[in-house]
Amino acid sequence: MSEAKKTLFSIIKEQVEGLPPEETFLLEYTQTVQKCNKPKKGSVFYKPSSMNCKRLMYYIARGKDPDDTLPSYSSVRICESGTDSHERIQGYVSSMRDKGFDCDWIDPKWYIKNKGLDYLVVQDEAFCAEHGLEWHGEKNFETKLFDTRYNLSFLCDGIIRFHGKYYILEIKTEADWKNMNRKEADAKHRNQARCYSLSLGINDIMWIYESRNICNPQVFHTHIEDSEKEEIIFTIEEVDSCVADLKLPPRTDAQQNCQYCDFRKLCARGEV
Repeated sequence: MSEAKKTLFSIIKEQVEGLPPEETFLLEYTQTVQKCNKPKKGSVFYKPSSMNCKRLMYYIARGKDPDDTLPSYSSVRICESGTDSHERIQGYVSSMRDKGFDCDWIDPKWYIKNKGLDYLVVQDEAFCAEHGLEWHGEKNFETKLFDTRYNLSFLCDGIIRFHGKYYILEIKTEADWKNMNRKEADAKHRNQARCYSLSLGINDIMWIYESRNICNPQVFHTHIEDSEKEEIIFTIEEVDSCVADLKLPPRTDAQQNCQYCDFRKLCARGEV
């Protein structure tokens, strides 16, 4: 280690040791949370959330390592609280029939078998072992699926039959100020909905947007046109071609998509 680095580490150590115990605990606690959630190399499958940026899709399909950057404490805890909210909401929706309402919770595994969607594979322990992925156990409501036609991996929040019609259930948690001003499903989630519709063959999405603090729910209905699903197929085929030719596709023009991207440094360098 160089003398300059030694000096820097010594200064940092002295500053930490000089803090009151509560501030030291806060610092070390938040750093622990960050280190426990360091970005890991994932699968080479496309994800619905990546569909807003072809370059992100490209890096995923190429199996690139994510940036060596720790996430913020807030971003980790927001995701964790969102996961808990999903499970609570899914539990309530699955109870609607028992409470006298015309809504049935449909097991995605049953739906796939009943509709003959043999191109869809449930990502279970055996699937994860075969593809070198971590197995996190079976969830109560969420089902992780893989569309073999398009190399597409996604979590299905749920399928419901509401008043005799099938809907894909999609749950989002968000900041209170966003929820208060929300008038429709977020446009940035449209491509996710197109992917779910493409794979499951259900053209209607029932969205639940819930605010994080006051837990106010807003519900929206989106109908996906067949032409929109064709756009997703075209995008996947375009990125597949770029991967085969090692040709870097353009990145998104919507810079808000870059904020939490795990490949920002890689992208900035224009690495293939």
